[in-house]
Amino acid sequence: MTLAGVLLNLGLFVVLAIFSPVATGIIIGYLLRRMNQAVSSSALSAVIGYGILFALTESLTGWTTDPTILVLAVIIMAVFCVVGGVLGVWLSRRSNISS
Repeated sequence: MTLAGVLLNLGLFVVLAIFSPVATGIIIGYLLRRMNQAVSSSALSAVIGYGILFALTESLTGWTTDPTILVLAVIIMAVFCVVGGVLGVWLSRRSNISS
C-alpha cells in the first residue's frame, strides 16, 4: 500500500498540488481501516514520494535551496498525508456504521 501511495502522491501532485497528500492519505486510510497502518503507510509514502520529487526538482535547478528547507517541506507534506489518513480511517468507520 505504501508504494501505491507513493505513486498516488507523485501522480496527483501535478493535478491537485497541495491537496495531493490529503487525497492520498484519505484513500490509504479508507482502504486500510486501521489507524496505525493508515498513519504509518501515509507518512512513509509521503516521505518517499516527496523526497524523490523535491530532490529531483532541486537537482534540475542546481541545488540552490538549503537542504533543511527540503527536509522541512517533505515533513510538512507527510503531516498533510497523515491528516488525510486519519480522515480516511474516520470516513471508513463512519460509512461502516451507516451500512
